[in-house]
Amino acid sequence: MKASRFLLIMLSLLVGTASCAAAESEAADGKMSFLPLPAMFSTPETGFGGGAILMAIGNLYPDRSEQLQDSYRLAGIYTVKRQSSFALQAEHYIPGNGLKLDADASFSRYPSTFYGIGGPWGGTEEDYTQEACLADATLGFAIAPALYLGPRVRWTRYSMQDRESGGFLDRGEIEGSGGANVLLLGPVLSYEGRDSPMAPTRGCFVELVSAYSPKSLGGSSSFSSSSIDLRAYAKPFADFGAVAAVKLYAAMAQGEVPFQELPKMGGDGMLRGYLEAKYQDKAVAIAQAELRLPVFWRFGLAVFGGVGFIGSDALDLSLDDPRFAGGLGFRFLVDKNSGTNLRMDLAWGESQPQLYFELGEAF
Repeated sequence: MKASRFLLIMLSLLVGTASCAAAESEAADGKMSFLPLPAMFSTPETGFGGGAILMAIGNLYPDRSEQLQDSYRLAGIYTVKRQSSFALQAEHYIPGNGLKLDADASFSRYPSTFYGIGGPWGGTEEDYTQEACLADATLGFAIAPALYLGPRVRWTRYSMQDRESGGFLDRGEIEGSGGANVLLLGPVLSYEGRDSPMAPTRGCFVELVSAYSPKSLGGSSSFSSSSIDLRAYAKPFADFGAVAAVKLYAAMAQGEVPFQELPKMGGDGMLRGYLEAKYQDKAVAIAQAELRLPVFWRFGLAVFGGVGFIGSDALDLSLDDPRFAGGLGFRFLVDKNSGTNLRMDLAWGESQPQLYFELGEAF
């Protein structure tokens, strides 16, 4: 690792420690933890980036011991690859946990790379830049303790700003190459059994999503998508404080799917070690596992691995061509109340090691 990268990471740790010491003292009454943090991060897709994050995690109703934790995040970032993003995220439970609201709003401008569909097409690498505006809201009604069912609406507008001359996107041969309007409507079933939304150590999380984007309601094309996300957490070695985490994810899309909406394998949360969207198609299945170990004071280690499959439909997943990845990570606890870590992971996939430096766990 270059010295400049090491200095940036150490500076982020030092500033984060000072910021979170104040946040922990403010949250000592058991209510909300407020984390005003400088955002310093690195992923293979973005390179190094910076900005600011304001987070709030905790219980707005501390007199209710059964109340699930709320979480809020406001972030603005810019990267060395001239990518910018502004986002607001919220997860809120009404008193008694009878109703859950998930809401996201964001704007991003991202220079990126198109590698083809189903995997790189003979070394295809087309640079393009697009802007994306997103508004997403899910309303979940409690049908059993911690089990929520309700409608989801997500509107996204992809505006293509620049395309590599003469490429597949420039020739308009790919759905979404000229931009896309997406209005996804459908139900979401979720179970929130984790002990923390940011740094779970016990319990499980399940989410099933089914949605349809009709051209008749303003979509640029008609397509459907569905996904299942299963996560489980346990402390197999309680005396050491170690946390074992497992994530299973599968997604499928049908119809005239814009390439921006295809299920993807790779990236920080979907198999570290592979570039995000380098492998995308109409069906994806991914399994990941991680062991997180505290070492001393606020420092910890992690070891992780995973495998992914991709295909043109659920029956065409290339089970005979799995994609493996694994790596090692370092953790620094920035907030004791919420258990939030700064994370630095080194992951190996199909090529050279990839570096990830983020706030919070990958899953």
